[in-house]
Amino acid sequence: MFKKISDRLSSCNVADAMVALKLLPCHAHGISIISPIPNDHKTKICGPAHTVKFVTPQERSEPGYKGQYIDSCPNGSILVLSCPKDATNANFGGLMMQRAKSLGVLGAVIDGNARDIEEHREQQFPLFTRGIGIHGARPFTVIDSVGEPIEIQGVTIREGDLILADGNGVVVVPIEKAEEVYNKAVELAEADDKCMEDLKQGVSFAETSKKHRK
Repeated sequence: MFKKISDRLSSCNVADAMVALKLLPCHAHGISIISPIPNDHKTKICGPAHTVKFVTPQERSEPGYKGQYIDSCPNGSILVLSCPKDATNANFGGLMMQRAKSLGVLGAVIDGNARDIEEHREQQFPLFTRGIGIHGARPFTVIDSVGEPIEIQGVTIREGDLILADGNGVVVVPIEKAEEVYNKAVELAEADDKCMEDLKQGVSFAETSKKHRK
């Protein structure tokens, strides 16, 4: 399923399907690609989420997470980090990237900041973030949970949910809805393809929309 979606669809296609199916919210708004190239519309990653929640030390629940979260990343996953809204530090850097890459992680989506950006770009590692920071995680943030549901920009993400990230943004699909969303997205994308062909021939937008978009 992940490959089918990645090969055929963009995040916009999938988001359109989610709207049509009333599966909202789904867009991790404000998170965009910064590696391997900012505003890159060629890089695309699609895979199951591996979730990590960072909080401030004061917000940490007991007993908290023990160990190095980066060593828990499954091969073929997309690392998704939830970070405190107002945190200015980075929660993902070059060392974490190198370990993630060695484990076969497809890329990272950070609802927060990353650092060592030149190292990510040198390694061509797909990285989507809200911003860039220069301080590391400690002592500003700590890990609260790994593999548990998190929330990013109002979107709930569970371990294993489908993540599609590209130059347009990041969309989240509940894994049990992936097939339904794929089918609807293909239907809508094919309609848009027909509209585009009409528009290239000089057909009005109103006419082609009425003809192809239900």
